[in-house]
Amino acid sequence: DHCINRILQMLMCSIDFTPIPILFYKGIDRDFVDSDQVHTCRDWAQLRSWIHERF
Repeated sequence: DHCINRILQMLMCSIDFTPIPILFYKGIDRDFVDSDQVHTCRDWAQLRSWIHERF
């Protein structure tokens, strides 16, 4: 069960659709991956609550 729970936790918390832009810097004449983006874990309890309120 531990392994399955760990995989579930990774899927629920780590997956997001945060865009990671690639920026071009003229000074170094290269593309740069701007990975300094805010990532947010999903609040699945809030989603379940929202669904139960409506259905």
